[in-house]
Amino acid sequence: MNIHFDSHFKKQIITILPGEFFSTDKDVLISTLLGSCISIAIFDPENKSGGLNHFMLPTTNRIKEISSEEQGRYGNFAIELLINDMLKKGSKKENLTAKIFGGSNVL
Repeated sequence: MNIHFDSHFKKQIITILPGEFFSTDKDVLISTLLGSCISIAIFDPENKSGGLNHFMLPTTNRIKEISSEEQGRYGNFAIELLINDMLKKGSKKENLTAKIFGGSNVL
């Protein structure tokens, strides 16, 4: 994760990398750069909070062998990690809206 202040937008920008996620109720911008990866942005208009993840593969069959550091690389974990993080910060499932970005076919 990279955090910097952008003088054009006059806000902090949090840039997440593959395998990472971030959520907040602060007035910041969250960004990422996608190639063939997928990113899901989730927003709670009631709680005024949002989040973003960045994952590389939809799923893994190595459930027992996967470390917590690797979980964010796979969609089946990354989505749950982001939603649970937002719920811990006061969001409610019924208020969440999502947009999905990326996912090219590279093979």
